[in-house]
Amino acid sequence: MRRIVVSEFVSLDGVMQDPGGAEKDKFKHGGWTWPYWGEDIAKYKNDELFSSDALLLGRITYQSFAGAFAPRKDEFSEKMTSNRKFVVSKTLGVVEWNNSRLIRENIAQEIARLREQQGQDILVEGSRSI
Repeated sequence: MRRIVVSEFVSLDGVMQDPGGAEKDKFKHGGWTWPYWGEDIAKYKNDELFSSDALLLGRITYQSFAGAFAPRKDEFSEKMTSNRKFVVSKTLGVVEWNNSRLIRENIAQEIARLREQQGQDILVEGSRSI
């Protein structure tokens, strides 16, 4: 059975949104992780991603990641693009980013089936609280 690994950026006082600062104009604390980013965090995130072969994402994170990683050609972005992506959304019409599949119905059962498949970890990424 595969593991589902949830990875969240959250500050000690509960800030989760926009850790990288992509939407700084929308969030008071947008980009809050960058002052602390260093080789240790980069290595941790790289190891975490390369221990997975699938991502389980919600709509907002999926759309944000697709826009950020699909055009890039570095090793991390190419791994994000090549991993299978399972997108849980009842409002998203289509998923076009490489290796993406939309899950709209029977969500718990679909995720249970994913866990039963052979493979590496299934990584749940994202720091949106809305």
